[in-house]
Amino acid sequence: MISKLTLFLLLMFHGIVLSQSSSDIEKLLLRLDALPDSILPFHMAIQEHFTPDEQAMLYTHFNQRNFSTKESESFNNSSVDNFYVMNVFALSGSFGNLSSTAPYNYTEIASYPTKLYFSADFDDTGTLYALNWDNVGGNNTLDILDPQTGSPTEVGPLTGIINGHVPSGLAWDYTSGTMYVLSSPVSSLSTQLYTIDLSTGHLTTIGGMFPAGGLWLEISNDGVAYTTDVVNDILYEIDLTTGLLTGIGPLGINILFAQDASFDHSTNTLYMAGYLGSTQGGGGIYEVDRTTGNTTNLGSTPVNLQFSGFAIPEPPLASIEDNYKEHISVYPVPARDYVNVSSSNSNEIKSILVYDTMGRDVKLKFMNEQIDVSNLAQGVYFIHLETTRGKVIKRILKN
Repeated sequence: MISKLTLFLLLMFHGIVLSQSSSDIEKLLLRLDALPDSILPFHMAIQEHFTPDEQAMLYTHFNQRNFSTKESESFNNSSVDNFYVMNVFALSGSFGNLSSTAPYNYTEIASYPTKLYFSADFDDTGTLYALNWDNVGGNNTLDILDPQTGSPTEVGPLTGIINGHVPSGLAWDYTSGTMYVLSSPVSSLSTQLYTIDLSTGHLTTIGGMFPAGGLWLEISNDGVAYTTDVVNDILYEIDLTTGLLTGIGPLGINILFAQDASFDHSTNTLYMAGYLGSTQGGGGIYEVDRTTGNTTNLGSTPVNLQFSGFAIPEPPLASIEDNYKEHISVYPVPARDYVNVSSSNSNEIKSILVYDTMGRDVKLKFMNEQIDVSNLAQGVYFIHLETTRGKVIKRILKN
């Protein structure tokens, strides 16, 4: 039961103060619980079913509630201190940092009165892309966000998206150097998979997925794509060539409304910024088991935070200063038979090891400034170089 709460709402036109009992709130919460599953943000869902006064009462109630958080668990061996998120709980969306350990503190960097971002991801250059959905004017766009200031730069209109669909997922594939997009309709269970041109925002359709309405899209270091849906609460694997789904298993939680997920590519671990609904305590950060679908709650997030975008930045891949790395050249990328590795006279290479995305040494030899990669399977690999000026890690792509 919810404890008794007195709500004071200043009514501009009447100039009076209203008081509401806990029973009034409980009735609203029961109606909220009965809402159909939706991929929309919380604020858009209640706009369709509650009066303005009722919406104000719900917002006041949730903003005054505090929920306990776990403080003993954190992201698994992550080398990143903060993550980037889009909060769409309130009418005006915002962008900010989320700490990587519980309690997950949110620091707002920027607010967006005229933009509503669904999903975000970094590419391999560290550029943060986000999908803006304009549910009123239809001016959907691909934007680039400055992680430090939140300032958006519009790349172009999101052309090629199916009419009536919401752009629900965005993910970079390191194995192919391709950005993928998901879109889902608000009213039915189906999803479309696309590739996106990062220079224009144009989408190219790959295929449709049934019967799930995909909430987010994420791709592992080895090129395996995943999504989940708001009705069945199941983790799926996506075939990036056809868009077809393979069910993996239940999440073990009942997710509601818009949310997002992200891989920590330093550990190849999938995390979800899940939202369970305002009456269930809000949301939390979950580690997702990619073999079973089951989730582990690493800590809760406040009920008045709902993340439609959740992006873990690229981990630092070198233990020396950036200007040191400029003295190491690795090419071509992607490579087919040989990778050339050269350094300046002031930064001599002492040893080289090559690892796959699972951290296994693939036992390659470095001779005459070349590495023979002809026998490697296609995918992403990491070259660990020890030099006279420190250690450097370079990412390569084998075609």
